[in-house]
Amino acid sequence: MDIFNHEGRDVVVIVKCQDEGLLHGKYVVGRHYMDQNIVALVLDATVEFHPAIAKKYRLVALGGGHFSVDHGEASIHISGESDTYGAEPDRELTSRALKAALPAYKTIIG
Repeated sequence: MDIFNHEGRDVVVIVKCQDEGLLHGKYVVGRHYMDQNIVALVLDATVEFHPAIAKKYRLVALGGGHFSVDHGEASIHISGESDTYGAEPDRELTSRALKAALPAYKTIIG
């Protein structure tokens, strides 16, 4: 987990997935329901639906998408959008947050 500041808000990055191989999942960007100044980016390969991620991490969802992690290539590919919430408002922020949290991994927007 990594925290950094963007326009006066903390961005918390949570990545929950296996630490080897190639895997796919969904992610959500949202504000914590108790503190609207905290923005969270949650990639969770163990949860099948965007609303379930928002509920599990207590987020007011701003949007989301899909991700693929390739540990062999040290890359994370983000794309698409949530059927429920649409795409997050700033995909570049999502990319920068991932790069800050996982500097050994290349982030690809597609």
